[in-house]
Amino acid sequence: MKKYISILFMLVLSACGNEADTLSDKVNRGELSLEQKEIIEEYQKFNDEGKSDMVLYRHYKDFMEEHSMVKINDEIKEEYSRAVEIVFDKDIENFYRSYHNQVDYFTLDEETYARIMGKKEEKVKEFKSDISNVITSKRFEDFKDIKIDSLFISENLELNIIYEFAEIQYMESLGSDVGYTILKLSDIVAPNYTGMFNKEIKEMILLNVPREVWQYSHKVNANTYIPITIGLTDQEVLHKTSWGKPNRVNKTETAYGTREQWVYSNFKYLYFEDGYLVAIQTSN
Repeated sequence: MKKYISILFMLVLSACGNEADTLSDKVNRGELSLEQKEIIEEYQKFNDEGKSDMVLYRHYKDFMEEHSMVKINDEIKEEYSRAVEIVFDKDIENFYRSYHNQVDYFTLDEETYARIMGKKEEKVKEFKSDISNVITSKRFEDFKDIKIDSLFISENLELNIIYEFAEIQYMESLGSDVGYTILKLSDIVAPNYTGMFNKEIKEMILLNVPREVWQYSHKVNANTYIPITIGLTDQEVLHKTSWGKPNRVNKTETAYGTREQWVYSNFKYLYFEDGYLVAIQTSN
């Protein structure tokens, strides 16, 4: 009996010791480097002081611009994910507008990553619905009330197309000359476009651009690079866009599938889920 009590007492002491385990203890045991400890403590301090945006800034400078040799371990990942979630929850619109290009999506924990990507998909659907309502109702004066950050326009080709289509009709309702704007629209809309309002958009283009000119321009462009946009496959990015082969690929397996971060020069990054492009980051 005494033997079992003694063993139980030792287990309790061990559990208490683990709970009280400090970062310094982990450094002493060789589980953390001193550099990792300093980063974790800095991130914790910023988060606790309500300065989580500084975590995003420091992480971007250290790990995305400078490519620090310090290994990102679970503790760094946890504090970084906490910071990103705090900034995201504080102002979602401002997050996509001001912080998207600074976020290391590869380092985020699965839950935070899924929340941000899921919300971005929801926002795209909302924007498409708002624009669709303007076009369908022909209340083009309402177009000026639609505020879409350039991130969503640049990443989603269909959203870009219907936004330009609605804007042209809004400009027409004001009596503006839209000839040049329609010509620009014909550059991004291929003759085989099958997305939203494809019939109406093609009719508008063909009223202003000769069919053979439109078709020929896209036949020529078929031999050149296509624009980078969400939904492309990794092979399309490699062989059909100007981005081409990345300098480095970071890859991880998660409960949601395979996540990849493609690292390019000039602080540019692409993120893939199971071979499909889901996020684009530039230094702008």
